[in-house]
Amino acid sequence: MHTLLLGGFDRGVDYSLLVSYLKDHPVNKILFIGKAGRRIANELLNPDDLDKAMIFQDFESAVNTAMSITPAGATCLLSPAAASYDMFKNFEHRGEKFRQMLLDKDSPA
Repeated sequence: MHTLLLGGFDRGVDYSLLVSYLKDHPVNKILFIGKAGRRIANELLNPDDLDKAMIFQDFESAVNTAMSITPAGATCLLSPAAASYDMFKNFEHRGEKFRQMLLDKDSPA
């Protein structure tokens, strides 16, 4: 099982190529973040599937959920395809937050 974290700040980017790719190469779980995530979910999923989509307004909730549903040995990929300016100062800050959350999860309490 693989998990993909997708979305963020919506700048009106055309996601049709991404949506087409994901339809041909399905991922087990996609967690959608922010307004871009909601828009991608609407383009990717059938209306009947939207209630099954996991859509988050904040990054931390999405990452925590991704870590809890992705089994050991599987991939949890942050590949948002969207800007992060509504939550972070830049993409590097977002990536560092993701990395730190993964490290914190694996460190002994």
